[in-house]
Amino acid sequence: MIDKPVHRSRLLLSAEQQDHQLQRLWLLPGLLFLQALFVGSTFNTYPATIGSFVFALLVVGLALQSSGTRDSAAEELLARVKPVRLQNRAGRGGGEKPRAAASNKPDTSAKNRSLIAYRPMVTALAVLIVATVTTAMRVLHHLSGNLNVVAMTVDSIAHAAFVIALVCWVFYPRRGHPAMLGCGLVLVLTTVSAGGVSHSINGQLVATLGTVVAFAFASDYILSGWQADRERARRRRNSNQHAAQHPNRSARPHGNRWDRTALPASTVSISSSRGRNPVLFTILALSILLMSTSAAGHLAAQVVPRLQLDFFDRLSQTLEAVTTNTFFGGAGYVRGSKLGSVRNHMLGAPGEVAIHAYAATTPGYLRGTVFDAYDDGSWAATTERSPYVGSDTQSIQSRLAKIEMPGTTPVQGRVSEPLNRIQVRKNSDNGTFVGTIEVHNVRFKGNFVFTSLSTNWIEAAYASPPYLTHHDVVETGVNTLEPYILGIGSEPPREPLDPVRKKIMLRLDSQLRAAITPLTKSICAHLPTAKSKARAIENFFQENFTYSLNSTTAPVNDDPISHFLQSRHPAHCEFFASAAAVMLRTQGVPTRYVTGYVLSEVSEGGKFWLARNRDAHAWVEAYDEEEQQWFPVEATVGRTYRTLSSEQSLIDDTSGAYAAYLDDTDDRTLFGKVLGWLLSFRAADTLIWIFRIAQLPLFCLVVALLWVRHRQKLRAEGDPLEHKSRQMLGRVDRLMRKLSLVRARGETLHQFADRVQSTACEKPDTARFLVHAADWYRSYAAARYQGQMPTPMPPTPS
Repeated sequence: MIDKPVHRSRLLLSAEQQDHQLQRLWLLPGLLFLQALFVGSTFNTYPATIGSFVFALLVVGLALQSSGTRDSAAEELLARVKPVRLQNRAGRGGGEKPRAAASNKPDTSAKNRSLIAYRPMVTALAVLIVATVTTAMRVLHHLSGNLNVVAMTVDSIAHAAFVIALVCWVFYPRRGHPAMLGCGLVLVLTTVSAGGVSHSINGQLVATLGTVVAFAFASDYILSGWQADRERARRRRNSNQHAAQHPNRSARPHGNRWDRTALPASTVSISSSRGRNPVLFTILALSILLMSTSAAGHLAAQVVPRLQLDFFDRLSQTLEAVTTNTFFGGAGYVRGSKLGSVRNHMLGAPGEVAIHAYAATTPGYLRGTVFDAYDDGSWAATTERSPYVGSDTQSIQSRLAKIEMPGTTPVQGRVSEPLNRIQVRKNSDNGTFVGTIEVHNVRFKGNFVFTSLSTNWIEAAYASPPYLTHHDVVETGVNTLEPYILGIGSEPPREPLDPVRKKIMLRLDSQLRAAITPLTKSICAHLPTAKSKARAIENFFQENFTYSLNSTTAPVNDDPISHFLQSRHPAHCEFFASAAAVMLRTQGVPTRYVTGYVLSEVSEGGKFWLARNRDAHAWVEAYDEEEQQWFPVEATVGRTYRTLSSEQSLIDDTSGAYAAYLDDTDDRTLFGKVLGWLLSFRAADTLIWIFRIAQLPLFCLVVALLWVRHRQKLRAEGDPLEHKSRQMLGRVDRLMRKLSLVRARGETLHQFADRVQSTACEKPDTARFLVHAADWYRSYAAARYQGQMPTPMPPTPS
């Protein structure tokens, strides 16, 4: 009868622990479900990712149900209590029947140990098979379409990391596996690089914050379980050694809570009913992180985009210089600052789709990058940091785009963010409106916004305040994960060209100018206007040159354009455009070099227009000072400049694009619309919404709850002596926590003191301090039991 209260106490403690573990058991499936949403929304593989998660969840549920997880605590305690009761019965003369009953029950300990020993090998084999099959499926998916090596690699790595985490969860359902932490980080990095979050600074910071919080909770749950297993194994070995050395002494039981968990939940109170609830403090920490992240996001939004753009320019120029003589293409959008890079892009993966667009007529030429400085076979964009620019850089600095109003044009693709109209032209002279072009970029290729020369406005989802270059090209801010709509005017914008910009776009190396000026004068002799000179140069190339994608190397000391004009060798668009640009500059016509794509191919079914890598192109835009207007110059042999035309009515419902729009949206059922909204949902949208809404209100609410709870606690205790003694105990508990000794919920001070003193034998460096601390805990408990004020723990005796 004396042992019954002890057994009941152990039963209550273990049941409490089991309830806590069952509550935390949903942490891993919750995080894996979020990963399934994240990967599925990024790569449009919802059926595969959600289906894999559901299958793994069913397997784990069946495994836990078959092993009786819900009643494992009671069964384990009964198994511990039963031998004692059997021994008591045996001592009273009824021992034969219990022994017989025990002999009828099969001993499965050896079998369980065998399964545990082989589980790592089986897990590794399953991981290898599943990861290989998943990678092969994703590779075949990309090979069946237009191959993009970067997209295929990122896609395969993300899905492989996801299925590996699922396999580890299936084999280790209760505590997980440390490999799941690494898989989660790899998954987040690949999905973010593939556009899994918004392009805004705030969206990226929120994704980072969510990743850090999830990793912290997951690592605490997984690693603490594995550490507890190692601690139990170590204690079991010590117990066996103790039993071998002292066969006549009974081994210390290992059913206590502190034998099951290496680092249990900490508390600074004596009673478990008065322990601090860490939930409020966790929410408080998260709210502080949200507010600090918001402040950092606002600061970074003003600084990072400019630095990021400068870094991207330098990196792109370096990569183009390295890959000029290689057939490397398809990894991103064409930039074309180095002569030969457009050609390599066309040949690297010619059939790969670059962009597709909805328009009533042929969209034609869409510009992506504009350069205005030429030097020895390379083009660059002039900025205020360029060495040849003086102190007056006002006119070439990027300008903040004006947000006019919310977007009003119907979107034919799928969008998950509202579109807003961004004014592109520097003045309000928009000319006659022709129509719209809805452009859809391809993920993984880069954050380029393709526009026409005569673009009036853009309706787009902007991730941060959008900025435009002085060439009216979108520099930063627009979220290219969403479709954007170009409002096209009948003619290019009219704008005065200030002296600084004119000087930049007339700048030319003196040697190159001297080499090509005689030829240009003979072609443009007595021609008065910029347009007439441009047409004469176009005719000169059409009549005297041939087009070819073969590479021709100029002599070491010769400029490639000068050599091209002198030898008249076959060349591709980059040479024709660069030559026309520098020739016009010798005649006083400001020019800029443009690269982009030509959309003239109709998709199967005639629903939209598309451009592939082979449609990458380079051309020239020249400035007419009389009309104060830019105009296109197409000098490439066999090419004719085309843009959106007004010949066909934009309200013609029988056109391919608009018929497709009606089929895809207006005729859909309510279920179809809801399903489309769900499929367009990104996992990061919820985080961003919480980030925007729950910053200051959450912080104020948690602070108020903590204050009310503190006041209630003080009123309930009403004893200053109790408050001071608890503070004293908390200080000592924090010292012990630094030594990985945390007092468990429900563990008395005497029990904790015994555990601290037993640990002193294992840590000789801190043994004296631990013994001293154990004595202090006992004296503290005795003083509080007598209603006296405990004395602070004195320094460790020497």
